[in-house]
Amino acid sequence: MAKNEELAVPTYSKLEEVYGSGSQLEEAEIRFKNLKDKFVELFGQVPDVFARSPGRVNLIGEHIDYEGYSVLPMAIRQDTIVAIRKNSSEKLLRIGNVKSDKYAMCTYNADPNQVYIVALSLFNYSFLKQLNFFGLLLLNVVAS
Repeated sequence: MAKNEELAVPTYSKLEEVYGSGSQLEEAEIRFKNLKDKFVELFGQVPDVFARSPGRVNLIGEHIDYEGYSVLPMAIRQDTIVAIRKNSSEKLLRIGNVKSDKYAMCTYNADPNQVYIVALSLFNYSFLKQLNFFGLLLLNVVAS
């Protein structure tokens, strides 16, 4: 069996490949369109890529995996989707939310040649935590 580091991240070009058909697909199409539209509104260009992470619940062992103990996780239907675009003209990482009237955009200095350790402030933690079951996040990333 391959080690986790050796497993490729799956990529898809169609929402049907991830969400199937029917109401789940229809809901996903609306969510991705809203995310794309808000990204264009905030950053002036379409995203380069979208990424998705399924939600997860621990059936057994809540919060003990951080200490090296076993858990029994299960993916759930709810997920978080992000839109990402490389921005070569600025050395900034800008993080926004489709609910920009509720959640302010965060901007961080980003030097591609330097690794920064940024302590999460209470605001940032709350911002990320409040993405809710259908969290939608916008990223405008500077990459080297």
